[in-house]
Amino acid sequence: MKNHAGDKHVFEDVFGPRGMHVALFLFLAASLFGCATVGKTTRLIARDLNPTLGTLKIRMVLLPLKDRTGLKSDGLKSAFEKPLRSAIRHHCGAVLLETGADLLGFDDADALPRTPSGRLDAYRLCESGRRSGFNAIASIGIESIGVRVKERGILWFKGERHMLQIHGDAEVFDTRTGTKALSRDFYFETQVDETFQVRTGSPTHLELPQIRKGLLQIAGEMGDTICEALNDLPWQGYVTAVKGDTLFLSAGKRTGVKPGMVLTVFEQGRIIEGIDGQKFIIPGKPKGKVKIVSAAPNTAEAEILSGGPVKEGDFVGVE
Repeated sequence: MKNHAGDKHVFEDVFGPRGMHVALFLFLAASLFGCATVGKTTRLIARDLNPTLGTLKIRMVLLPLKDRTGLKSDGLKSAFEKPLRSAIRHHCGAVLLETGADLLGFDDADALPRTPSGRLDAYRLCESGRRSGFNAIASIGIESIGVRVKERGILWFKGERHMLQIHGDAEVFDTRTGTKALSRDFYFETQVDETFQVRTGSPTHLELPQIRKGLLQIAGEMGDTICEALNDLPWQGYVTAVKGDTLFLSAGKRTGVKPGMVLTVFEQGRIIEGIDGQKFIIPGKPKGKVKIVSAAPNTAEAEILSGGPVKEGDFVGVE
């Protein structure tokens, strides 16, 4: 019979005792919950085990709510955004959440860059995000709030049900590449009385318990889903300027950057163009090491330790 004791010692020599426990946990997770759960769990454990990566926080800006309901209600923005922000802060422990288009250098949501077809210009939006020190940009919307009549039953047992339906959506852009880390729709539906109405221009409909319940449910689901998407994003900082051997970064103390920290520099990468004129970045390869020499709340300075040359537009991160 084969003796597996030697295998155990080999595994411990390679990964250490703690690594063996982690591997056992992942094996059990795969057996019980499947590979998707293991993939997510592996990323979280890797972040915890890496002493540098574990201290760095993803910085995300939340753009103003897009209200496409046509109800013309001033209260919808606050009724949805407040619970959404709470949900994100509750579920995303390693995320710094900030709100407002002005943080990206735009006066308001109407001034955000767009393609000729009217869609958000992800490349230009993310370019502004990188320079402002953001790793992710979230765009959210409520598409519709209304009542739909559904038929049920057959023949003489036919009847009607009045259903309140709310439709929301969320997109999260990875500022490193300009691609979407998340694009998803969210729905809420509940049966209401046939006298239930959602009236255009009436602020009181937001006080109706059915609508408030729907907005709270979508906000909670959206916040949780956004956090899951952010777990897949690697932390990276942006090189805003280079003077001699000194680099200036758009990340600082608030995201966990501190003097003495050693980071890897990555090439900016190659820009490709897709449909509707959208541009994306294919991440580049590592090109050297830098050491943080000073850090302010949202910026930092670093010196080149090896490799290079480093130029504006390159990124720093953790391998």
